[in-house]
Amino acid sequence: MTLPSFPKQQTTIRELTLEEMLADPLIRLVMARDGVKAAEVRALMERNAAAAS
Repeated sequence: MTLPSFPKQQTTIRELTLEEMLADPLIRLVMARDGVKAAEVRALMERNAAAAS
């Protein structure tokens, strides 16, 4: 049996910004469950960016 061939679609995947990620309702629910605040995530990302430069 030969499977049909479908044309490849061009898709563009854009990564979310930190603020977009933190505004996502599902992300907020997981953060609330884990007791993580948005300010903590921002501070962690700032520390990582400073360490990488």
